Amino acid sequence: MTTTTSSTPQRAPLWRRILNALWRGIKWCGRHWRITLSVIFGLFIAYFVIGLYRQCTDPTATPILRLGHNERTLVTAEQVSAIREIGQWEFLTIQTEELVEKNERKLFADKQLVRLYRATLRLGIDMHHAPEDWFTPSGTTAHLRLPDVGLLDEDFLDEAQAETFHEKGTWSPAVHQELADKATRAMKQRALTEENLNEAREAAKDNFTKIFTGFGFETVDITFLPPSAS
Repeated sequence: MTTTTSSTPQRAPLWRRILNALWRGIKWCGRHWRITLSVIFGLFIAYFVIGLYRQCTDPTATPILRLGHNERTLVTAEQVSAIREIGQWEFLTIQTEELVEKNERKLFADKQLVRLYRATLRLGIDMHHAPEDWFTPSGTTAHLRLPDVGLLDEDFLDEAQAETFHEKGTWSPAVHQELADKATRAMKQRALTEENLNEAREAAKDNFTKIFTGFGFETVDITFLPPSAS
């Protein structure tokens, strides 16, 4: 009786199969080096584009563009646009009062009206009046062309807080409006002094300098534009 035996070939260890596959891949890349370089270059471009997109759409993403050897990040167009879209930036608040009166002499009786007006005037910058090129980067310097500081709201008089100290006779709404306008002019003259305007400018410089040095710029050059230029 003849007995036949059969044996199943043993498979190579897993690590050897992995090495063989890697070696075949390396040889293929060597024979088709142009295709290999094209694929590597394409992957690099894709990574760069995806990184730029993430930086523009996600403020928390790690920036891929950096400024200088100190690894300072560059400001994005979205951040610059957001600063402008905030609109009004308040840098100085002035609370004031004005006492005004109206007197009329009549044949049979005199008339008098005395009223006290209160108001809060806000000095600052309205970025909606900034020119399109209000921000220009130059190396590590940020050049800012800002609208000059001024009164942010012309309608600052609060009629609800006005008080009548003395009233003799009957007065028309037109007279009340006349006194309110007189108080408004006096308050503006007292608030819009060069001292107050300069204080608001210095506060604006300090705030914008902190913002742009936070973006990574070493120097922030600020110019305030006259109303006709902004």
